[in-house]
Amino acid sequence: MGTQLSLLDSTLLSSGLSSLSGCIKDEISSNLSADLKGLEGRRVIFATSSNRQPLVQWQEGPSTVLPDHIEIDHSPTLLSAVDSSIVPICNLADGTLYVSRVAVVFSIGGSPSNYLRLGPFLYHSNGDSLSLGRLGLDKTVNDEKLLEAAIRTQMERSAIGHLARFLRGSIILIDGTLRLTSSESSSPGIIQEAKRNNNTLIGISKTSKIQSVSEIASQLRGIYGAPFFCRLNYGPTDSSIYTSVIAKFRDDGVAFRTDILGRDTREALALLAGNDAFYRGYPESLRLAHHLSVFTPFEVVCIRSHLSSVLKLIELPSEDTREVILRWFWSFKGKIQ
Repeated sequence: MGTQLSLLDSTLLSSGLSSLSGCIKDEISSNLSADLKGLEGRRVIFATSSNRQPLVQWQEGPSTVLPDHIEIDHSPTLLSAVDSSIVPICNLADGTLYVSRVAVVFSIGGSPSNYLRLGPFLYHSNGDSLSLGRLGLDKTVNDEKLLEAAIRTQMERSAIGHLARFLRGSIILIDGTLRLTSSESSSPGIIQEAKRNNNTLIGISKTSKIQSVSEIASQLRGIYGAPFFCRLNYGPTDSSIYTSVIAKFRDDGVAFRTDILGRDTREALALLAGNDAFYRGYPESLRLAHHLSVFTPFEVVCIRSHLSSVLKLIELPSEDTREVILRWFWSFKGKIQ
């Protein structure tokens, strides 16, 4: 009897699968759709990352962008570039232990002159509300990427704040937008100190998810006579605090979204162009700050070894659940004809 019931259930299931499949497909199709005819002949980038940018214009035809050219100003001006990095060291029952580092590179006259390399700093994310509050996060946050970004932002704000107070008439370069410094509630005193000491904050974004920025940047890539910039037509949330443009500093380089707070836009970009070296149009001081802040795999191993020795940590056997569950597919994928 058990076998008969099993066969009956199987028969009913098979006959109903077609109807069930149709219902699921109809609901998904009603929520997700694409006008494929509208994509005919469009230019595309086949990529799994939004970091890839076109080497030519998105749209065919002459450029519609009219850039404002900059006359390079070689007046000696101190540049300080800030960047940071963070990596998870180990997982615990109540959270994760992170190690982070921040670096500052000083340049003048187109050459680096000195640097600061601060860290490593340890942070244990165990859901402590006071600790998360200092990072500007709610205690319910459990997104690793959001937490790592908040830790990096906190370090960079500290470095930028002290640079703004310590330096006079300088340019402080930041990797990314100026949003991390534009909110006075989260960055008390940075803007006031920068203005009081005649320091200019410049944020340079390597990529942007804003379509209009990507479109203008692709057009500027094919225009020569750098350095120049193009003002953005849209108004950023903090447009009353800083100015946003698309700037291209070298003819063989990429155009980047650039935020300026302090000096006049043209003056600030002219001084930056004359006091830093550039690789593919990106400030060399920011590249150096990045390389000084990142951890090498060997450094991560050494930190783990040191913490294990000092804190007498006990390493548990572990596995990547996703890899274990899906391993059969990857193992046989190459053998399937």
